[in-house]
Amino acid sequence: MTAIDIDFDTAVTQLNALADNRPTFIYEAPDGVNCVYFADGTPSCIVGHVIANLGGSHDDLKLAWHTEDPDAEELDLNDESAVGDLVRHGVLNADEKTEDLLSRVQGKQDTGIPWGRAVAEAIEEVQVLTF
Repeated sequence: MTAIDIDFDTAVTQLNALADNRPTFIYEAPDGVNCVYFADGTPSCIVGHVIANLGGSHDDLKLAWHTEDPDAEELDLNDESAVGDLVRHGVLNADEKTEDLLSRVQGKQDTGIPWGRAVAEAIEEVQVLTF
């Protein structure tokens, strides 16, 4: 698997497109508890949709986590940033600003904030930071 290259502008474009398409969508984890990038082989959370839109798949994630478990979703995640794990495991090739943006929007989504607001808030927050 080749890492998916994503820069800040691409992330903003992808996230805005998803938010524009589903501004009031509130993500609910398939199991009711844990956010997953893919469920049943299709994109689930907002970052999963970005990965899929850029050519990634559930199979890519399983390869990145070195598992042959056909039911595996996400393995070996640390408690800091699942998006950071995507970078460390070679799924995404992203700079710190882009990683922070994706992490923030995922965190907001996971707390029940609708995609439109989650994306707008995350972009605004990251744009004021210095990287």
